[in-house]
Amino acid sequence: MASDFEHPSLDASLTSVFDAVHGAIDLRDSHRESCSLAKVLSSSMVDRLRRIKLLGYASHCYPAADHSRYAHALGTMHVMRSICTRLSRTAPGLLEAAVSEAVHFDGPKVQTVDALVQHLLIAALLQDVGELPFSPATGRVLRAADKVRRYVEGKIGGETSGWSEKDVFSIACLFRDAYCSSAPLNRRLAAFLITGSVPCGGPYPNLRALRQSLDGEADADRLDYVYRDAHHTLGGRGTPRGVIDSLLSYDSKGVVFADPGPVAEFLATRAALWTTVYFSAENRFRNILLVTLLREVLQNEDAGRIVLEDGFRGDLSIEAFESLDDVSLHSRLKDLSASTAVRGLEARARKALDILLGEGTDYDCYWVPPHSEEAVAAAKTKYIPPSDLFFDTFSDYQENHSVYEPGTIRVNAMRFQYLGGEVPLEDCCGAFSGVLKRPWSALERPGSILLFVPRSTAADGIGDLQHAISAGSLHEAVLELDPLGPVDVSADTRDRGFQDPAIFISFSWADVRVVRRLVSVLFRHRRKYYLLLRPFQGVGDTPGRNSVRAVQDAGAVMIVASSHYVNRFRDEPNGNIAKEIYTMRDRLKEGNLPVVCLSADEYGDIKKFPYEALGLPELPFVGTALRLAPDRLIEDAVREALDVIDRSK
Repeated sequence: MASDFEHPSLDASLTSVFDAVHGAIDLRDSHRESCSLAKVLSSSMVDRLRRIKLLGYASHCYPAADHSRYAHALGTMHVMRSICTRLSRTAPGLLEAAVSEAVHFDGPKVQTVDALVQHLLIAALLQDVGELPFSPATGRVLRAADKVRRYVEGKIGGETSGWSEKDVFSIACLFRDAYCSSAPLNRRLAAFLITGSVPCGGPYPNLRALRQSLDGEADADRLDYVYRDAHHTLGGRGTPRGVIDSLLSYDSKGVVFADPGPVAEFLATRAALWTTVYFSAENRFRNILLVTLLREVLQNEDAGRIVLEDGFRGDLSIEAFESLDDVSLHSRLKDLSASTAVRGLEARARKALDILLGEGTDYDCYWVPPHSEEAVAAAKTKYIPPSDLFFDTFSDYQENHSVYEPGTIRVNAMRFQYLGGEVPLEDCCGAFSGVLKRPWSALERPGSILLFVPRSTAADGIGDLQHAISAGSLHEAVLELDPLGPVDVSADTRDRGFQDPAIFISFSWADVRVVRRLVSVLFRHRRKYYLLLRPFQGVGDTPGRNSVRAVQDAGAVMIVASSHYVNRFRDEPNGNIAKEIYTMRDRLKEGNLPVVCLSADEYGDIKKFPYEALGLPELPFVGTALRLAPDRLIEDAVREALDVIDRSK
């Protein structure tokens, strides 16, 4: 099926730009009666991306890696145009079927393939407008204020509880933009293409399949940033042309190619970028510094107002979000350094600020291997890291990733016709097959901690550090101070307008990574919860009394059962977990406390769970072990737990 967007009839003068990765990028519209690409490009929400580097601090290690998210947005749009051109030849039925579904979205009607392609191009162009500057770091502590979510929910006619912060800001920008509001753009369709989760009254299987060209294993976003990042860091790795030329279609399972070679090489390049660029020590060091600083800034209102204006608590209004970019954030950090508010920051945060502003000392990095839990528990002395020692636990990285989800990329080639027609990529890509079938880690040293030590550290300081490493006390010390954990969101949402009841989370400190993932789901679902993150949390009281009061004040309790939890109860009969368990028992006797259990470990590891101490006749159902579970199982587990809690009201 031929389509107008393949051969635009507009004058080509001043309608293209030249890109280092893709060459000429066509800026002409595929549908003249739709929203103009050129005008969207000139909008403030897209222009802001000029002032945000795609790779953040990576240019400290790779000097050429200073390319912007604006260039990436243009590249993603270009790749999307190429994908649509390819699909018009290999899967015209998919585009036509998607049009028949798109007409049901409220707004200007999308009734032709050209109009749908125009919306796909705009969605590709806008898919990054919700990004924060230095997002690997800022995204851990900053989020959309409730009023921003309510604004978006009012516009789309549905909830945003499962949305990422990036998606919330992206759709807020889309609906606030003056031109997009007045242009013939179906903003609900554009929002669906960007987020995939706007309720519009139907399953729309063809649109959802086509959405994988925007958010999938081989989508326009990845096909641009992988080759763009590789070009500016690892050196020339080609372009996505070969991948696109072998593309056949997208469907409910993923994407189908005619040749395994190009897409396998694309995945290999992506894996190399994760290890050598995104997780390079120099890049991670500065991200750790920024997270460390911002977490402290959020505890100091004066400092918070200097850096984040009205988002000083970490909840950004749309105005505060729009004002944040690389340039403004760096300028505000300089203002903070020159202000009296800097004196209110703790020493580690002040040191992080100095280094970020180029005023710190030189650092070396060292990998520290993991210790057994027994060695950590046997450590006789407590190590207190000096304020100029930084570390990366990689708590924000889930171990045992695969390069991609098996089965989502398939190959349909004549030579495979006797194998069923479509063959999963992992079964037909030769030397790459083993990599795609096995869990992998992008980390240089999985399970280890990366230490950043000042070169000027005195001999006695190095001696104390070396002793802490050998004795096993280092790991416990850094986990307590870990800027990447234990949770990315608020540890207490009882003062927000979230849904009752207030859920207290009882857990062992060793399971903080699992707890972080559970709590993130609760936050996205706008549920009231709270947890004790530090042994002496609670002003003027003991840890034990804080634990007792936490259960007494709870509207419900979620226990994260694990071997660590069981052992802490057994080995510390007067410890905090024991106090929490016995307080739960007393309230259960009164019949006014819903208690649900989720498990980090397999059943055999928690069979000695203290259910008798809770006054229960048997071990409660705890579901699937969650320690290494994928995000969808974490989401399902929390939803089931919330259903139990809500039914018991």
